[in-house]
Amino acid sequence: MADKILDLSQDLQIFVERYKKLEQEQHHIPNKDLTMAEVHLLVLVGQESGIGLSQIAKKRQISRSAVTQLVNKLVLKGYLQKKLSPYKKSAYGVILTELGQEIYQIHLYQHEFLRQKLQKIFAAYPEHFLEGVRQLMSDVEGVWDALAQKNQEGWSNEN
Repeated sequence: MADKILDLSQDLQIFVERYKKLEQEQHHIPNKDLTMAEVHLLVLVGQESGIGLSQIAKKRQISRSAVTQLVNKLVLKGYLQKKLSPYKKSAYGVILTELGQEIYQIHLYQHEFLRQKLQKIFAAYPEHFLEGVRQLMSDVEGVWDALAQKNQEGWSNEN
């Protein structure tokens, strides 16, 4: 039984690594010099055109200065345009340029492709099985959280 658990754990680890690779590849747009963070920002602006820099910082959970640097890079690359806020003279909102819209559309196509393919796969399994998978994922996340907690508290000889 212990060998089966170890094998399953290793399979899960490989699965998670493959997902990380997918995440990197999904956010790689051929012939475009964009980081994953830049693509995420473009997607957010595509979803909320005119969003302010402070709102971006809050939603992305990064500092306002990091947002400013990221936005400035994307403005220089031609993906974003800054607009003065009609409500507050010192505030800016950002919108996608035509090039930014192109990236946003590619991202939407990627998500739709995944949604359609995964929907077909999930349809082949009974609902109770999928609920079991959800519960398994939740239980594993609990173990990850417990490990993080243990790392914060420090390790001793206790389990």
